[in-house]
Amino acid sequence: MNKPSRYSSFATEPDSTHNLVVGLVSPGSRVLEFGCATGYMSEVLKNRLGCSVTGVEISSDAGALAAEHCDHLIIGDAEQLDLEQILAGNSFDCIILADILEHLLRPDVLLRRVAPFLASGGAIVASIPNIAHGSVRLALLEGHFRYSETGLLDSTHIRFFTRDSLQELLEANGYSITHWMRKCQDITDTEIPVSRDNVSVDLWNRLANDLEATTYQFVIRAVLTAASTGGSGLCADESAAMKPVQQFTRTLTEHERLVIERDKWIALLQHDIAERDELIATRQAEDVKRLAWIGQLQHDIAERDELILTLQAQDEQRLAWIDQLKDDLTQRFERIVSLQAEHEEWRAWIKQLQRDIARRDELLAVLRGIAT
Repeated sequence: MNKPSRYSSFATEPDSTHNLVVGLVSPGSRVLEFGCATGYMSEVLKNRLGCSVTGVEISSDAGALAAEHCDHLIIGDAEQLDLEQILAGNSFDCIILADILEHLLRPDVLLRRVAPFLASGGAIVASIPNIAHGSVRLALLEGHFRYSETGLLDSTHIRFFTRDSLQELLEANGYSITHWMRKCQDITDTEIPVSRDNVSVDLWNRLANDLEATTYQFVIRAVLTAASTGGSGLCADESAAMKPVQQFTRTLTEHERLVIERDKWIALLQHDIAERDELIATRQAEDVKRLAWIGQLQHDIAERDELILTLQAQDEQRLAWIDQLKDDLTQRFERIVSLQAEHEEWRAWIKQLQRDIARRDELLAVLRGIAT
């Protein structure tokens, strides 16, 4: 199990994978936790549930921190450790494999090796990424399968699981799943970038309505259905005895799947109703704004009508003033014509005087000539 310890804090969200895992552990349990990292889940198991915890961690640095929260700590690769010797004489009510199976070369071998250490009535609790998540499917349609530091395509993942292959792995190694839980995440809300632009509406709707396509991680609880045979698998009689139990488990888990799907549809409907209510509230707010805008327009129109009436009154005053000016101009024109006529009369009179003066001057000249 070559998984570097890159996780150091407990996700406190109510629907987090960490809380789902812890929720499947009974209070006061003796817990064997594989991949305990820095002990963040061990701490919650002890403080919240009063469990005793034996931790197994590959990283000595992380293990040094986990030791504070574990009753016992084992440093090493779970696939290489001699668990039979190290854990001899120990039994556990719960064995936690949170985000572990996908990092193993042979998860089936480890599942068989830990079976003898489960106490009567004990169970394993595991969380496993779902490779059938819609974001992975769409990325593959685009021809992409890029590893990342964490998440569904964590670069340290060796194995990949769907719901069916996970169930087959557990049942083939002597376990029956009693609880199926899911950490759901929207197709566009993962570390894998996808866009709706290149996806048909039909395909998108099919994925959005497929519970497996929105399941980011499975969280399961499983119990032993038969004893292992020295880690080499189940004998024929035991396998036959398991079948009715496994069939019942499949029926039970299918029912749980339908309930989860129903709850998802209810959540989708509630979300749609909330969106519609929000849209109605938005429209109502917009209507209020429109009514206010219409009121403002009506006010502006009334102001403009009043201004038009004022301008019309001013125009009438100007027209009256223009008419008065016309009358004044007419009178002045008539006066000018009258003055011009008088001027012509004066000019004629002045010419007559000039002629009279000229005749008198001639007469005076004649009289002077006679006198001399």
